[in-house]
Amino acid sequence: KVLSCYWRDPTRRSQAFSYIHHVMLDDSFVEIERSEVEQAALNHMQELMEADSFATAKLMITDFAHDLVDVSGRLLAHPKLQYEFLQHVFGGPGGVGLTKPESPPPPQVHEQFIELMCQYDPMMVYSYLRSNEN
Repeated sequence: KVLSCYWRDPTRRSQAFSYIHHVMLDDSFVEIERSEVEQAALNHMQELMEADSFATAKLMITDFAHDLVDVSGRLLAHPKLQYEFLQHVFGGPGGVGLTKPESPPPPQVHEQFIELMCQYDPMMVYSYLRSNEN
């Protein structure tokens, strides 16, 4: 219920990240509450991405450790947002690279990122591929 207030008010959407992070870490919340908050966040990926794409990627990778295939798939209808999300995951043009080498994202997600890069940043594809050995 709290998150729905954040979704409806564009000026408060950015506060959703701190609330979600708090719920996921605070021991006073039970597992079912955490699960409901996680589902609400996943169901509102577009709103989260529009508020802050880096914070959304960080949330999905660190607080939820959610399946990147599923998360990326939720943004299929919004390829530009999907590309922004994946930039933060892989550290492509303008991205930070939130994933760790010991837990690389699945190949199909990486392939989707490269396809989107071809569409949105074609001049960066060659240098990205050369700098990423795998």
